[in-house]
Amino acid sequence: MLVAAGLEQVRRQERETQVRQLASAVAQDLGERLERALSASHALAAMLRQGGGVIDDFDPLGRELIGLFGGISALQLAPGGTISHVVPLAGNERVIGFSPLNDPVQGPEVQQVISSHKLGLTGPFELRQGGVGIVGRNPVFLADQDGREHFWGLVQVLIRVPDLLVATRLNDIEEAGCRYELWRFPPGSMSRHVFSRSSEQPLVEPVDIRISVANGEWVLSVAPDGGWYSPARLVLDGLLVLLLASIAALVTYFVLRQPQLLRHEVATRVRELQASEHKFHELVDSVGVILLKWDRQGNIVFINRFGEEFFGFAPGELDGRPLLGSIMPEMESDGRDLRQLVTQCLLEPETHASSFNENICKNGKRVWVVWRNQAIRDAAGAVTGMFSVGLDPALWQSRHSSSRLRHDDPATS
Repeated sequence: MLVAAGLEQVRRQERETQVRQLASAVAQDLGERLERALSASHALAAMLRQGGGVIDDFDPLGRELIGLFGGISALQLAPGGTISHVVPLAGNERVIGFSPLNDPVQGPEVQQVISSHKLGLTGPFELRQGGVGIVGRNPVFLADQDGREHFWGLVQVLIRVPDLLVATRLNDIEEAGCRYELWRFPPGSMSRHVFSRSSEQPLVEPVDIRISVANGEWVLSVAPDGGWYSPARLVLDGLLVLLLASIAALVTYFVLRQPQLLRHEVATRVRELQASEHKFHELVDSVGVILLKWDRQGNIVFINRFGEEFFGFAPGELDGRPLLGSIMPEMESDGRDLRQLVTQCLLEPETHASSFNENICKNGKRVWVVWRNQAIRDAAGAVTGMFSVGLDPALWQSRHSSSRLRHDDPATS
């Protein structure tokens, strides 16, 4: 779910970037249109200063300026702060003789404009002639013969808000699936004055783009119509991530289960080997012959249970002990040197495949054993030890005498 939320957050950032770019383009277009319309006041103010406060043929000049700059609903001249001329007059008759300077509502803003000697924007507000509009007021000061300036009056540019907005690209916002609000903070107030909106529903976390206007600032707020997040897409992302996580979990389960399966298989094989080894040991211990393994140093590596009992030793007691001195004397009773026999078996195992020699029990008793010897070799063929099979000579006594057994090779019998 964190992954799904992260993906949705990335989409939200991309969407916010797109909305911000769109809102910035619309705000720039709106600001440029408003600035161009208000520029007509500068042209009229210049003409008034050149004409000493008089403009001949104001009506045709006003209509020409309205057509030239565009977006203007009316041009007004207010010498001394009282409106005396309006172009066009039709529909604006009610403002003739109105003094915004002395109006209790508009008066404070008019005073600020005059004090600043700069173009100022008032509104939007309800117009006396009906509708909602904004008025750009440009204070005009004329110089007397002594070069001192005095206030002549105001050049006013009336712009009806609906006409201004229709000419802008605000419809692009709605076509992009967004809603907008156009608002400002009135002078001296911290309450938002929304003068244009696409819907009565409040915006959720909107993008705010500020538009600089004469002596003030407007704000264009834009937000997606359905909000920044799509619940359906979030659920779809969650299901997709859940599917991928389930697959990953399944793969992980099988990967982590392999050692367990391997351990189970090894344990099974070990039990089988142990059972096989147990059977092997039973077989080795049950045969009536001595099984003996010894290395090149003459040390006993292995002897079966029958051999241990035959020589009178406890289980494991002979492991690692020298062959000579434990179950084989160094010298036979008649003086034959068995040390040489052991050495010759290792050097020439093929010529000593069979032997018959005296052995010794733990209690010191001497016994004779018939041996069959097989060399143990490494990968290079070198002799590393011997494997000997011993037979109790009592099995031969029914057919051979002790003296003959000593000198004859029983393996050829």
